Amino acid sequence: MTVLRDDTLSAAFDHAARTYDRLVAANPGYHAHLRRSARRLRLP
Repeated sequence: MTVLRDDTLSAAFDHAARTYDRLVAANPGYHAHLRRSARRLRLP
């Protein structure tokens, strides 16, 4: 897997942001599921 840094990372994020926002909007429970998964993995 390629590691992106600095401007390349910012550009990749900007490129994917609109699609990501649409996917999140299509799943109203997304953030709750994400928090539950982080808790189960014991992530901060």
